[in-house]
Amino acid sequence: MYLYCFAQAVYPHSKIPPTRFNRQRREVAYVASRGEPPRFIPWEDVIACVSSSMVATPHGTQQ
Repeated sequence: MYLYCFAQAVYPHSKIPPTRFNRQRREVAYVASRGEPPRFIPWEDVIACVSSSMVATPHGTQQ
């Protein structure tokens, strides 16, 4: 049962290819959907937003 729930939670995330940051060429490789060629965009043209959160539990804090 646990394996099934884990697979259901992970599968949608595995469909989306990760965004790659190339520090040597100062480019970002972005793939909109699996099977399409990557788009290479210069760092200067990219705006990235990152969120962060912290949860307090009885056992401590988690990020």
